[in-house]
Amino acid sequence: CTYMQLEYTEKEDSYLREREISFHLPAKIESIPHRDPILRITDTADGTFITCSLEGNVTFWSSNTERKKTKTVVNPELSNRTKPKWITDFCLMPHFNKFIVGTGDREIQFFELSSFDPYCQISGLETVPLKLDYSSTGHDECLILFGDSQGCVNILAIKSV
Repeated sequence: CTYMQLEYTEKEDSYLREREISFHLPAKIESIPHRDPILRITDTADGTFITCSLEGNVTFWSSNTERKKTKTVVNPELSNRTKPKWITDFCLMPHFNKFIVGTGDREIQFFELSSFDPYCQISGLETVPLKLDYSSTGHDECLILFGDSQGCVNILAIKSV
């Protein structure tokens, strides 16, 4: 009796979580500006989707998967390197209108979200930041969390002075 009750409970839960999904056929084939793998896809409050790839191309997409604009966060003219700078992850700071990027050069870079102008940079980290996240903790306070190449989770507390 208990087994059947559990089985029916699972079926009911499955039924309640069920949603109707529609696919628009034929599928739309879209060329993308990314040559390297896409690191993350995230959305904004206005319904825009943002993708960032390993080489630093950031693309803004409408909710209809139409490309709005593409910017790059890596400036090839500023470096005379043999290997290009690579991006490890990104996240948004919507409360401050910033875009955060982790790089393979052990840096965390901040950009203005509207113009993509560089805002500031944290460099000389001991390890490579592989995954980034952001959390607002109050007015003019936030946490930036990142997982690094040694398996540690680092927390940066940022406060207004």
